[in-house]
Amino acid sequence: MMGLYIPVVGLAVMGLWQMAAVNPRMLKILGVLLLLFSLPTNLLLLTISAQGIPSHSELFYLTNDESAAMEWIEKNTPLDAVILASPNTGLFIPARTGRGVVYGHPFETVEAEENQAAVIRFFQGKPLQEDVEIMTVVDFIYLGPRERALGGPVSLAGFDQVYHNNQVAIYQVVR
Repeated sequence: MMGLYIPVVGLAVMGLWQMAAVNPRMLKILGVLLLLFSLPTNLLLLTISAQGIPSHSELFYLTNDESAAMEWIEKNTPLDAVILASPNTGLFIPARTGRGVVYGHPFETVEAEENQAAVIRFFQGKPLQEDVEIMTVVDFIYLGPRERALGGPVSLAGFDQVYHNNQVAIYQVVR
């Protein structure tokens, strides 16, 4: 769908250009409406950032150990690797490493609600039978402070630990 934006915007600009030739007043009205409709989104983003950044919200910041673990992922895992991490960590991994996650962003994850619930159940130590299917695509499991905060005892005894630092351990899923 992202590939459609450029041609659709191009067609919209052409349409506005033709409308301006016929009725310049209509173009001014549409310009004002476009500005008014785009302001709430920009104001919302600025408000969220203004509150989250000073409070050092985990939605905006990584710890040094988390950042180091993501550097390791970027340098030591295949480009097509899929990583199982908590929803909050899953927001950072694709952007920082270029690797895929089971659940990352709610609007950019296929079957987002189901995947988010499965990820949370996994890190709570309460996976369901249908969650086993998700594990068939996972190459690595990221276990850091955000995963531990989900509250469950996660047993990773059957997986190979390939990285660790003070806060983060990464396990490889061996098939």
